[in-house]
Amino acid sequence: MKKLFSSPNKIKNYKERCENSRKGFSLFELIIYIAILSGLMVISSNMFISLSKGHGQSSAKVEVNSAIRFATEILRQDIKNASIVSVPIAVGSDDTLTLTRGGNVIIYDVLGGSLRRKEGDSAAVSLTGPDISVGTPSFTRIENKNLIFNTTNVGIKAEMIFSYNSTSPDWNYSATLKTTTNLMADGVLSFIGSPISENNLIAETGLKSVATDWSSYDNVYINDGVTVTFESGSHDLGAANLVVNNGGEIIALSSSQIATGATGVTITTTGNITVAAGGHINADSQGYLGAIDNPDPGYGPGGGTYAYWGGGGGSHGGQGGKNTDGGAKASLYGDESSPVLLGSGGGSSIGYCGAPSSGGAGGGAIKLVANVLTNNGTISANATSGEKLGGAGAGGSIWVDVNNLTGSNSGVFSSSGGNLIYITDADERCTGSGGGGGRISLNSSGTDTYAGSIIVAGGDGSQGGEAGTIVRNVTNPGNVIIASGTVTWTRGSHTFNNFTVNAGATLTTGVAQGKSRSIVGNGLGGGATTNYFGASGAGHGGVGGVAQYGGSLAGGISYKSNGLQVSEPTDLGSGGGGAKASNSSGGYGAGAIKIITIGDLINNGNISADGGGTNTSGNLAGGGSGGSLWFVVGGVLSSTNGTFSAKGGAANLANGESRGGGAGGRISFSYGSTSFSGHIITVAGGLGDPSTNPLFNGGDGTINGL
Repeated sequence: MKKLFSSPNKIKNYKERCENSRKGFSLFELIIYIAILSGLMVISSNMFISLSKGHGQSSAKVEVNSAIRFATEILRQDIKNASIVSVPIAVGSDDTLTLTRGGNVIIYDVLGGSLRRKEGDSAAVSLTGPDISVGTPSFTRIENKNLIFNTTNVGIKAEMIFSYNSTSPDWNYSATLKTTTNLMADGVLSFIGSPISENNLIAETGLKSVATDWSSYDNVYINDGVTVTFESGSHDLGAANLVVNNGGEIIALSSSQIATGATGVTITTTGNITVAAGGHINADSQGYLGAIDNPDPGYGPGGGTYAYWGGGGGSHGGQGGKNTDGGAKASLYGDESSPVLLGSGGGSSIGYCGAPSSGGAGGGAIKLVANVLTNNGTISANATSGEKLGGAGAGGSIWVDVNNLTGSNSGVFSSSGGNLIYITDADERCTGSGGGGGRISLNSSGTDTYAGSIIVAGGDGSQGGEAGTIVRNVTNPGNVIIASGTVTWTRGSHTFNNFTVNAGATLTTGVAQGKSRSIVGNGLGGGATTNYFGASGAGHGGVGGVAQYGGSLAGGISYKSNGLQVSEPTDLGSGGGGAKASNSSGGYGAGAIKIITIGDLINNGNISADGGGTNTSGNLAGGGSGGSLWFVVGGVLSSTNGTFSAKGGAANLANGESRGGGAGGRISFSYGSTSFSGHIITVAGGLGDPSTNPLFNGGDGTINGL
C-alpha cells in the first residue's frame, strides 16, 4: 500500500493549512472587501441616476422643441399674411398680438401657461399641449421706412420661453421661441413692381393685394428669383398677359387655414397665362391646418382623425388613410367639376412611439381664367406630411377655365396628398397615414393639346390615401404627343384627336393602391399577413399566392365588382399583404386603363397594368395584383413586337421564407380587325417563394376578346 504522507512534518503542515482555511476572512480583509463593494454600489447608483436624468432631459427637450417649431410656423404664417397689426399699434412691445388676416381678427395671448390663438368669433385654441408651459410673451412691432418708394415695412418680433411641465429636476428643460416676420401686405402700397416700358411690368418680390391693379399693362413678368404672394380673393388682370418665367413663383394664399368656408385665389385675364419650364404657381400647404398635439381631428370638412398611435390622413377628392387605431376614414367633399375648396388637415397622434405629433396641412385652392393657358412648368396645390406620427393633409383644388389649353411634357398640374415617412420601428402603427388626393378640373372651350402630367395621388403612410379626382372637359380635342420623359395622369377621362407616345417616352397612372404594413393589403383582394413573417399575395383575375409560416395563409381572393368585369374590366389591382419583420410593405396593386379609338390603335411598345413586386432585400411581404386593360378599337388593333400586360407582382425570391405572389389582372379587347406580329399578351400571376410550389404563385388573370 502506497503511503499518503511520508513524514510527521508534512502531516503537521497539512493540518495547519486546513485550520487556516476554516478561519474565514480576517477583520482587515473584511473591511477592504466592504469598502470595494460600497464603491461599486455608489458608482452603479450614480450611473443609473445619470442615465435616468439624461433620458428625462432628452424627452423633455424633444417635447419643448417640437412645440416651439409648431407655434413658430403658425405665428409666421399669420403675421406674414396679415393685412394689419392693431396690437402692438406703435413701435414697442406688448404681451398680446392682434392682427387681421383675410378679414378675420386673430389674437395671440398666454393664459395659464398655454399659448392661445383666437380667430374671429371662434373660441381660443391652445397651440401647446398640457406638458408645455409658456412664459409671458413679448410681441414687438418693427417699422422700416423705404424713402425711395415712400412705404413702410412692418415686422413683428415674437419672443417667449417654453418649459417642460415637471416637478422633477431630472425633466427640467426650457428653450426660447424667437422669430421675426415681416408683413407682406401693410399700407396702401403692398406690392412693388418696376415698369420696363409704358405697357410692361417686371414684378418684384412682395405681396399682391386684391386692390393692386395690373390691368393697365399688356404684360406682367415674374422672373427668376422673384416670388409674388397673392392674397386670397379674385385678382382681375384685365387683358394683361401674365408670364411666370423659369425660377419665378406665385404663391396663392388662403383667407384662413382654420375657419370653415375659407377661400383661395382666382386669377382672371382676357389675355394669356404662361408658366415656363421651371416656373411655379403654388398653393402648396395653404389648405386647412393639421391638428395640433392633442386629441383633435385636422381642420376642414375632411380633417383626419386623431389616434393614440398614428393620425389619420385628411380627405378631399380622395379619402385619407384611416388612423392606426382602426378609426373610420374622413369624408369626401367638394365639386369635381368646379373645385374651389381647400384640402383638409391630418389628424394628430398622442405619440405612443415618440413625441406627440401634429397633422400636416392640406393644399390650397387656385382658379385660373384666361384666353390661353400654357403650362410648361408647375401649377400645384399639394398637401404636406404630418409631424412624425401625425396624419398627412389632403390635396387642394386647381380649376382651369380657358379657351385653349396647351403645354409640353415638362408641365405639371398637381394636387396630391401628403406622404408619411417617419418610422420608429417595425410596427406600422408608429407611422401616420397618407392624405387623400385633391381635385383638378381642366376646362377648355377651344382646343386642348396639353401633354404634361396631371397628378392627384394619395399619399403613402401606414394607410395610403386614395387618389383624388381629375375632370378634363374638351370641346375640340387636339393632337397630343408624349415626346419624351415620363408623364403621369393619375386618373380621369382624356380625349384627343390623335394621341402618340414616342419611343422612349412613358405615360403612367402612378400608384393605384397604397402599400400595407402588417395589415391586409388595400383593395378587394388584398393579401393577408402573419404579422411578422410571410404575407400572402393579392388576388384579382386569379387568386393570390398563399403564405406559410407556422401555418397556411390564404392568398387574396379573385374578385369582380360587377358581372361585366371579364369583358369590361375597370377594377383596380389590390395590394399584397405586409409584414412587421423588416418593416416589409406589400406590393402595390396596379391601376386600370381604358382606351377607346374611333380609328386604329397601334401598340409597338408596352401598355401595362402590372402589380408591384416585393423584390427588395429583406422584404417578407406579398406581391400586388395586376390591374385592368380594356381596349375598344373602331379600326385596326395592331402590334409589332408590342406588349399588353396585366401581370401580378412577384414576391421576394431570395429570403427562403414563405410568401405569395400577386395574381394577374384582366385584359379585354374589342376591335374592327387585328394585325399582330411578335406581340405579347400576358396576365400571368407573380412568382411566390418558394416558386417551385404552385400554391405560392399568384393565379393567372383573364383575357377576353382574342
